[in-house]
Amino acid sequence: MNQLRIAVIGAGHLGRIHAKLLPQVEGATLVAIADPSPAVQRELIETTAVPIISDYRKIVDEIDAAIIATPTRSHFDIAADLLSRSIHCLIEKPITDCPYQAVQLGGLAEQHNCVLAVGHVEQFNPAVRMAFQRVGEPKFIQTCRASGYTFRSTDIGVVHDLMIHDIDLVNTAFPGRMIESQACGFSVFGGHEDIAQARLQFDCGGVANLTASRCSFTAERNMQIFGTDGFASVDLANHKIKSIRYPRWLKQ
Repeated sequence: MNQLRIAVIGAGHLGRIHAKLLPQVEGATLVAIADPSPAVQRELIETTAVPIISDYRKIVDEIDAAIIATPTRSHFDIAADLLSRSIHCLIEKPITDCPYQAVQLGGLAEQHNCVLAVGHVEQFNPAVRMAFQRVGEPKFIQTCRASGYTFRSTDIGVVHDLMIHDIDLVNTAFPGRMIESQACGFSVFGGHEDIAQARLQFDCGGVANLTASRCSFTAERNMQIFGTDGFASVDLANHKIKSIRYPRWLKQ
């Protein structure tokens, strides 16, 4: 099998995680890590065996795919450039600053026969998958995703930073389209919302209450699912189901 040649673009917190894990992926080769910061480059040179470069464009002829882990505001320009060169793109969420740009990237990926994927990792959380299998048809979902202020992802608000994972999950859980939304949020430290709550209702009758905060004193990642066949409480951070309960009549 031919090795897939991959570059990591952006060597912040998530970029370094990708660079660390990629060598463990069968069939993949980490070609280089690209980051424009001289300080980051010096640090990586001391700890990483792969080439460290300042500009990803120096190695576009040497890669088949790229992981884009730069600040959100640069996602579109980098991905559009790579896709136009027929280079597959895996992008950290959120995919872009606005839906219009995301649609454009989708069109470029289709035009150049490229894979374009976004890091909605909760889709692969085994506890989430098992919980949805056990509760029957979901009717009501409640989530809370909270953390302390890390000073990362300050170019986006907490909805795009944290709540986006739960929005993705409820979109998958409830068939049909969303027909009503109510939300509120406010800033604590920066120019974007740091705390947000949303209530989403779908035409299938499903309802979701979502809470996200990045200025909390404790970390929390949990989900409760109420379905036609039972209830499940999921610890999203540790990939564990905390409890599953069934109505009495289902036990008879």
